[in-house]
Amino acid sequence: QVTYQPGVIFDGKPIFKDFGDVKKKPKSQYSSGDEVEVSFWAGHPKNNLKTGSSFIFIERKNSGGWDPAYNDNDWCTIFEWKRKNFIFGTSHAIARWKIPEDVIPGTYRIRHEGSRKSVWSGNIYPYSGKTNEFQVQ
Repeated sequence: QVTYQPGVIFDGKPIFKDFGDVKKKPKSQYSSGDEVEVSFWAGHPKNNLKTGSSFIFIERKNSGGWDPAYNDNDWCTIFEWKRKNFIFGTSHAIARWKIPEDVIPGTYRIRHEGSRKSVWSGNIYPYSGKTNEFQVQ
């Protein structure tokens, strides 16, 4: 397949931020039918297409940790990537979750996994980030 889009040159982030840091936090509480939207400082998705995995994970808290509830393969989620500044290479990964009517109430968080390309070496490194917890009723 022919593509005319340039490859990833590098990924950048603001000073005092890391890849995976939350840019837009969730509210503290939601109900079924609401939409949660969060964003993270991110690398370009072309660095690792995550075949066999996902870019976003909706996780529900249990007594000993976190259970996967949804990911970007589910109909109720949307993963979007946006370049914020071409010169500095900064971008955001945006996760949207339309909370299903039959959701299990509880404590949730959204986790993002991606890869970034170093401006210095050209090497690609994985990163991850997660939001604070929020309640779903």
